[in-house]
Parts: sequence; structure tokens; C-alpha cells
Amino acid sequence: MGEPAVGKPARQRVRLSRSTDGQLKESNRIARRNLREGDLVFFTSRASRKHEEKDALRDKYSLVRCGERELAEISPDAVVGVRKNAFGAEALCLSREIALRHPRLTAERPTIEEIMLFFTKDAVDHPTGGRR
Repeated sequence: MGEPAVGKPARQRVRLSRSTDGQLKESNRIARRNLREGDLVFFTSRASRKHEEKDALRDKYSLVRCGERELAEISPDAVVGVRKNAFGAEALCLSREIALRHPRLTAERPTIEEIMLFFTKDAVDHPTGGRR
């Protein structure tokens, strides 16, 4: 009774963290057959490159939380995407542009998940420019 049919490998139950940071900390290796629809997997050729690539991506962008007035002052070339909320807006911006052109704005280093959210359909274009 619970044995797999001859010629078919047994499916393993693999618990994966549902966050990217969790997966990186656990550093699990997973077979393709154990992936479910909708799972995101990040591939690298060397274990040490995982953190370097993740850090480079997080360094490229800054998360600016501001009001509508401050958002309108940010140059469109610096904005990747905007999400509006009840308190104002969150803008994913290019770090270098924010540091050079808008040093008075408070910019935070985003998580990988926050960056990914701005590249989904939920993020809207900047009012004065297009999404990158």
C-alpha cells in the first residue's frame, strides 16, 4: 500500500520557506519534481554568489516612503514603480539617482520581496514618467 509504482520515483515532501530570505538562510537544494506551481527558485552556480547577487540587487534600488508632494518632486528617471496607500506612497527608485538628486529624502534598502512587488501588476507607473 504506500509504495510507489515500479519505475516511478517516490515524491518527497519538502518544506520550503515561503520567503526568499528564508530559502537563502536554509540553503535547501530541491529537485525539480518537488516544485509546486507558483514556486520561485533562484539559481546560482556558486553558493557564495547567492548573497553577492542578492546584495547587488538590493543596493541598486532604494525604497522611498513619502507623501504625494515629495513623490511629484522625484525625477521620473529615478522611479521604477509606485504603490500608493492611505499614508502617501512607496516608490522603488534607483539608489544612485536618489542619493545624487534627492538627498533630503529618506531612502531604505528594500528586501527582495519588496523589489519583486514593484515588478508585478500591482505597482503603478510614476505620474510623470514610465516604469522601467
